[in-house]
Amino acid sequence: MKRFGFFALFCGCLLLVGCSSAPVSFDRTPTPDVMLATIAALQAENAQLATQVAGLPATIENRPTATPLPSVTPTATSTPTATPTATFTRVVARRPAATITPVRPQILSFAVDPRSADSGQSVTLQWTTLNATRAVVQQYGALDGSYAEISVAPSGSVVQWIPDRERLYHTFTLVAYNAAGDSTSSSFDVSIHCPYTYFYALPQDDYQWNCPAGPALTSGAAEQYFENGRMIWVESEKRIYVLLNDSGLYTYADTWIAGQPDGDPSLTPPPGRYKPVRGFGKVWSADPYIRSRLGWAMAQEQGYQAQLQRSWLCCGSPSNALYLREFDNRVAHLWPGQTPPGYWEFTLF
Repeated sequence: MKRFGFFALFCGCLLLVGCSSAPVSFDRTPTPDVMLATIAALQAENAQLATQVAGLPATIENRPTATPLPSVTPTATSTPTATPTATFTRVVARRPAATITPVRPQILSFAVDPRSADSGQSVTLQWTTLNATRAVVQQYGALDGSYAEISVAPSGSVVQWIPDRERLYHTFTLVAYNAAGDSTSSSFDVSIHCPYTYFYALPQDDYQWNCPAGPALTSGAAEQYFENGRMIWVESEKRIYVLLNDSGLYTYADTWIAGQPDGDPSLTPPPGRYKPVRGFGKVWSADPYIRSRLGWAMAQEQGYQAQLQRSWLCCGSPSNALYLREFDNRVAHLWPGQTPPGYWEFTLF
């Protein structure tokens, strides 16, 4: 609407200009003809202007709205930045923190007194350590592999007892630990004096590892030699031992009773050979394998007084191993097996 007002004002100005285009002379009074002609010209000009105005739009709101141009944002003028001059800074090199490695413990000394003892006797242990925070003393027995442990100071002494039933040896082990749990150890074996002695002279180098389970016994016995071995009867055990020349050992219970048959009557020995009788004959005749392995007897059986003694096995419990003195005074060491055959050998004495 404002634009239309401006346009009307513009048109009025044109009319005024038109009106002023013919200057009025005040010198003389215009004639009626001239005035009429002037009015007619003005009317014609006004009509023309009115026609032009009528062709314009009635309202200005229908015209497209001009999109305002974005305002120009002034660009900041870049100011040259001065390059700073490099300044040399002294850098102190830092070493990484050192890793602390725990110092391993050491056993400076460890002693047991005495080094050999009787079962039931006490021994004294003394020790010193370095870099240790604690220590233990462990004990192992040869009798049944028994184990015990006590806590002790890093350095010191203690009195320990050898069990009454202990045999062969007793082991004492000192174990020292540092704060990190690292350990070191040292061990001593205390030889235990056997409470019994063998009925024969045991080699000295075997003494520490061979101890009788009890005193030697004396028993009635009989022995018979065969072509490939021997048979020995031990009255106190009611057993018959078959010792083959190839070191095989077979054990039988003596079940023969006086008055019973003692063999197969169809078996007849060749000249110079003998058929065993009584308990020997019963075993020999009833077992074809033993009969074939032994062969015929070389002589009649001989009775005598035998000595026998059982032993402890190294690092074990009492065994069925048996030392047996034969008719000719040689000592046989018998190891009857859980399943036959066992093993035997002559013992040096």
